[in-house]
Amino acid sequence: MEREVELEGNLDEIIDQLLEYKNKGVDVFYNYNGHVLHSKDLTVDSAYLEVMGETHIEYLKRQRELKEKWNNEDKEFLANKDTNATTWYIEGMNYIYSQKEDKWKKLCISESEDTLYKGGIIKEALRIMRLIANSDNLKEIADAFNNDDSYSGAFADSVESIILYFSKRGPEFVKCLYEGQYLSDEFIKTIEEIENENKSYEEEIKPKNK
Repeated sequence: MEREVELEGNLDEIIDQLLEYKNKGVDVFYNYNGHVLHSKDLTVDSAYLEVMGETHIEYLKRQRELKEKWNNEDKEFLANKDTNATTWYIEGMNYIYSQKEDKWKKLCISESEDTLYKGGIIKEALRIMRLIANSDNLKEIADAFNNDDSYSGAFADSVESIILYFSKRGPEFVKCLYEGQYLSDEFIKTIEEIENENKSYEEEIKPKNK
């Protein structure tokens, strides 16, 4: 009589365990993410077809092709790192205090070498910093940021951190992001420190405008 078993591991490990049951002549089944795999008639290909919609060889071939594609994209991105870093640096200087120039330059160089997001974080931060610099309605920009489902948590956090520190109105923007929400004392302190830092830069600028 076939019975259900509890197994652990990735697909390949699950297949190996079910094949052990099959070799022993024990009929069991396992529910793998909604796909029921039966040891009695299981093969590696039947399991892959059920779960992945392709044979094991087709899966491995696709993974190799994806890896090659990603490697080529990484190489292309890194080949343009100097151009990217310069482009981001030049645009960003329109939105930040000159006193933060060195840190901004270092960030641009670092982002130009990040093959995970391939500049996506800093480009999105620049896009929003551009909007902030040319808008009186930060709440509207903040709401659009909060409602953008395309952001992952880590991506959004990184973009937010860049805006908070570098944008001249970063603290004001972040306050709009979290309006009505609980903020830790540590985060409030961070915002206030950046606000005070920005105010000191404003004071340095004033005499030059007289």
